[in-house]
Amino acid sequence: MNRFKTFILVFLKELINPINYLMAIIVGLLINFLQTQNPFDSWVSFAVPVLVQSLSKSILKYSNRYKEILLLLPGEREQPAFVMDHDGVILVSSENTSTFFDQHNISTFSHLFPQEFNKKTSSREPGIRILPCPAARTNYRVQIKKNRDIFLVWCDIIRENIT
Repeated sequence: MNRFKTFILVFLKELINPINYLMAIIVGLLINFLQTQNPFDSWVSFAVPVLVQSLSKSILKYSNRYKEILLLLPGEREQPAFVMDHDGVILVSSENTSTFFDQHNISTFSHLFPQEFNKKTSSREPGIRILPCPAARTNYRVQIKKNRDIFLVWCDIIRENIT
């Protein structure tokens, strides 16, 4: 019963969305004009688009309600989590990570882990490794996962206060 109530609330919220009515006016006028050459011939061609839009948007929002919250999770992490390209340029980070990067002028993987960048084997390859981070004065357990042409990177503190 609680799920149904939640869905109804989501549906009612979508039902009062003015964008749905704007689109319904455009669609309704077009349908009526193409069928009868009278743009205001039938109210059904206005009501159906409102209901279809509201219902379809409600279903999507209801089914994705937890996924939207999940997207906030990386921003809540204390340790860095970010997306970088194959050259190590940091493309996007959120909340705490972004603040940390701004404070320490970090824009690439090599700025975050300078000692590892100069080694022959690339630390940017997918996998798990322990890397020192002078900016944070700690060692991180760095996990890198490749996703198409980008890399997802997240770090966990291993040992604090390195010299």
